[in-house]
Amino acid sequence: MIKKLLLLSTIYFFLSIPFCESTVNPANCLPESAEVLDWEIVETRHIRSDTELFDYMNGGAELYRSFNFRKLSVREFKSPDESILKVEVYMFKDSYDAYGIYTMLPMGEPLEIGNDGGYDLGVARFWKGRFLCKVYCVWNDWNSFRDVIISTAKVVESKISDTGESPAIIKIFPQENLETNGLHYFYDYIALKNLYYITYSNVLSLNMNTKVVLGEYSNLQAEDLKLLLIKYPTDAVCDSAFTYFTSNYLHIDSESMRGYHVFKELDPALFVELDRIDNYLIVGFEQSHNDLLKSRVRQLKNNLQNYLNKL
Repeated sequence: MIKKLLLLSTIYFFLSIPFCESTVNPANCLPESAEVLDWEIVETRHIRSDTELFDYMNGGAELYRSFNFRKLSVREFKSPDESILKVEVYMFKDSYDAYGIYTMLPMGEPLEIGNDGGYDLGVARFWKGRFLCKVYCVWNDWNSFRDVIISTAKVVESKISDTGESPAIIKIFPQENLETNGLHYFYDYIALKNLYYITYSNVLSLNMNTKVVLGEYSNLQAEDLKLLLIKYPTDAVCDSAFTYFTSNYLHIDSESMRGYHVFKELDPALFVELDRIDNYLIVGFEQSHNDLLKSRVRQLKNNLQNYLNKL
């Protein structure tokens, strides 16, 4: 009898806890007409599958799928002069996914909204917790709607109770000459192709089990450097990826190398450098100054070692 009472009291306790729908359903984060200057709601859509996402986006859905897409809710508003304002609220598996897809998009002018946000060419974007939000005006004169776009984004942000942080690993990248918004977090080859084309095949063996950060650097010396940090699931998988890349892209026999540090110049004037710690692989590409490439790789390796020592 006592056990039954304890079970019932436990059930009652959990049922009595307030449940916030916005943390699991982007539909509850959409603004109402009264929150958008009383503009008329003309359409609301809820997308819950990859097939529906492909139909809605008509291109580009594969990138969102590569960040563990879960749901999307869309609402369109129409102003008295027939302008259309569109609100998209995406939900992903976790906050790292939302942060990652955000780093794949144009950021523009910084906005103090969500975990991070920006306004670029008529589009306000931000991520917060597991959610990514985009608000934009389907109209040529989008700049005249800047205020309503940003204010609507803030309405959506207020409805999202999720919280989250960006991956700690991004903070170890060298800051000198790092481009503004030059850090990108992702997992697989689809995302890498959208940022930096290496070759037609997946020579770095990226997939949904890898975690990748790309840093982009430039300076007045015409430095154009891409720095990749890849975390593989295990040392053995990292070994395999290292061997595959050196053999199939650098055309080096890995058995003839000493250790895991590699530096090679490829035609036309492309320098490539590799280094490794445990199951992390560092890959750098630079077209002008190999000394700058070596410096950045060395800095990242030192920062990575310090990061791992603190874990």
